[in-house]
Amino acid sequence: MGILEAILRRPRTIITVMLLMLAAGVAAYLNLPKENQPAVDIPYFYVSVTQPGLSPLDADRLLVRPLQTELSNIDGLKSMRSTAYSGGASIVLEFDINFNKEQALQDIKDQVDRAKKSLPGDATDPTVTEISISDFGAITVALYGSIPDRALYRFGRQLKDKLETIPEVMDVKMSGERKEVLQVTLDLLKMESYGLTTAQLFDALARNNMVVPAGALDTGQGKFSVEVPGLIQTARDVYNLPIKTDGDSVVTFSDVATIQRTFKDATVFTRVNGKPALILSVNKRSGSNIVKLSEAARQITEESAKSWPVGLEHSYMLDQAAIALNMFGSLQFSVLTAVVLVIIVSVALLGIRPALMIG
Repeated sequence: MGILEAILRRPRTIITVMLLMLAAGVAAYLNLPKENQPAVDIPYFYVSVTQPGLSPLDADRLLVRPLQTELSNIDGLKSMRSTAYSGGASIVLEFDINFNKEQALQDIKDQVDRAKKSLPGDATDPTVTEISISDFGAITVALYGSIPDRALYRFGRQLKDKLETIPEVMDVKMSGERKEVLQVTLDLLKMESYGLTTAQLFDALARNNMVVPAGALDTGQGKFSVEVPGLIQTARDVYNLPIKTDGDSVVTFSDVATIQRTFKDATVFTRVNGKPALILSVNKRSGSNIVKLSEAARQITEESAKSWPVGLEHSYMLDQAAIALNMFGSLQFSVLTAVVLVIIVSVALLGIRPALMIG
């Protein structure tokens, strides 16, 4: 009773402490990381392996079964589902909800390593992927327009580099881009006149497109590795590539072929409003503020768009910050409603001054 009386006799101190606590609460709320999907460990892992030319039946026998045999020995494994398709196979592993993510991931990698010796020699190394909610883009930016593909890809890569500088961004994944290649068009009549075959041309490309290690150089102050660079990087490198000698002259690719820069044939077409497009999926870091990330991404995109050519447009196809803000708006309304109801009931029962203190 003495402590309560001492508190009641110091109203100014109590009010000051309450105001400080209120200010601290408001500051903590404003700086609180906001997201509509909290970071939760999902007890799923994905294992995939490929081997070109393998039928689904053979993929099940040669790829799935050896992996399943080893993976079934993992502690805490709840279920395992496999899919065999033409040229590869995949396995989805489900663990108990109380699983240890790091331990489960290490166990899967260990068992996959054991299964490698039972896989065909032409099969690729199996990959283990952790399925996480944070893998889904926090905001998706689409670049589209009736401009050349090379220009679209250039501006897309520039925007990707700028978005990756945002502190809250973990990485930015770009889809819809085709890999640039050098296309060699052979002149069969010229090849015949020089007595060349396509096998000779392929062999010349293979032998001259590699890095050859040349040992090490010890200067007494340090040891340095020596390599002979021979990778093809430009169209001119292919043009000047020697194929054979004909008397005193050297036959190069420029004598029997034309070379131009182009892109790989598209396997997936990405379009927005009927126009070719690039999709930039911005993934956030765990525990970061999704609202700040969205605002920064939009600001960088709008500033970059000022230097883009006419015909290149952009839009935001998905923004999880908008969903998060709607959820926080509903939460704030519920909290304020509860506070008002408590004050009304307190006024009715205790009076105005006690009610304000309680509120």
